[in-house]
Amino acid sequence: MRRILVLAALAALAACVSPPAESVGNVDDRPALMVANAAPGSRLFVDGLDLGPVGNGPMAADADRPVLLEPGTHLVKVVGPSGGSYSEKVFVSGRGTRTLTVPPGAAP
Repeated sequence: MRRILVLAALAALAACVSPPAESVGNVDDRPALMVANAAPGSRLFVDGLDLGPVGNGPMAADADRPVLLEPGTHLVKVVGPSGGSYSEKVFVSGRGTRTLTVPPGAAP
């Protein structure tokens, strides 16, 4: 009788530690912003926050990666290496990617 109880307890314990049948992951569904045509050495500001370099300069390792934003309207500013800047209000929503194209010569 004792052997049956031990085997039943082991079987119940084994059922408790089995791996999950499905995996659960987090999906970031915030909208994204890409900046195109920025001069090398330019910096990106969103709502006054410096988000780092954009463009094709040596410090812009993550320049091709979109910036995730909260849905809504944001003031986006690209400041060129010589201090010139280009600003635009941008509305982002959904899971898509919005591209902001800096006009040639706008943020030298």
